This record gives sequence, C-alpha cells and structure tokens, in this order.
Amino acid sequence: MTAIEMKLVDRLHAAEITSSVGALVLGIGVGAYIAGSLGDLAAGVFFVGLALHALGMWDKHHIEARLAAPEPLWAKALFWLCWMMLVGVLTWFGISRLT
Repeated sequence: MTAIEMKLVDRLHAAEITSSVGALVLGIGVGAYIAGSLGDLAAGVFFVGLALHALGMWDKHHIEARLAAPEPLWAKALFWLCWMMLVGVLTWFGISRLT
C-alpha cells in the first residue's frame, strides 16, 4: 500500500469515528428532546450530532470512492436509507418546533 493510500485509510477510519460519534450525539439530542431533560440544549445537541454524522458519512464515502473500494448494494441502500431517515427526523423536528 502506498503512502497516499495509507493516509486515505487513516482518514477513512477518522471519518467512520466522526460518523459514529455524530450518530451518538444525534441520538442523545433526540432522546433529550423527547424527554425534555436538557431543555433548550436538546436542539443544539441534535444538530451537532446530525452535522457530525453527516460529515463523517460524506467523508467516508468520498474516501472509499478515491480508494476504488467496491461498495455492496446493501451498503449503498443503507447509505441512502440513512439520508432519508435524517430528512424525516429533520422534518419531524421542524414541525414539532412550529407547533
């Protein structure tokens, strides 16, 4: 493996960690919003988690494309399902804040 490929693999691992941490923070934000335990902090935690998860996943898929890593159909389906679910959660969050 070349030095460039090694650097991309390192970035890939960092992107996976960023995405995972973002999903965790996003989940905490949703839980806090539902439970109301963090009050006004819930929206901030939610959006930080959403941004971290989206950034991590976007970066991961771009790095994999640069490495020409084959992507199984199930992985591509889960990737787009996740984006649709994030749009759904954003829609739900926006509607619930307006009412």
